Amino acid sequence: MAAVKDKLKNLFHLDALFSNLEGLVEARIARFRIEIEREITYRLQKALLYGVVGLVAFVFVLMISVAVAFWLGSMMGHTALGFLVVAGVYLLVMIAVILYLRKVYPQAPPPSQEEPEEETEHVHESHE
Repeated sequence: MAAVKDKLKNLFHLDALFSNLEGLVEARIARFRIEIEREITYRLQKALLYGVVGLVAFVFVLMISVAVAFWLGSMMGHTALGFLVVAGVYLLVMIAVILYLRKVYPQAPPPSQEEPEEETEHVHESHE
């Protein structure tokens, strides 16, 4: 029986076929792994760039806000009033953004804690 099996393997070159197939699968796995690594690297670089830009923008807005607060305070005669006005503007902006987001993205109802009922198939009998 083993001799017949060996003859069939040699006849159809199954050893070489399996070897080639194994090499193909390993090559595809390696290629897929490289593509995933490239995608992760690209996304991390992009996230880092956005993080740095966001940090610089935050510091810019912070400095401008402090400058405007001091300027308004000097115009009003009391520095604290300038900071209160700037804080009030930020509060109004925050409320406007929250109202806009609630309008654009309405809240979904909370998920129910009950287990979903199983759907049962009802058979309707016709009376003829």
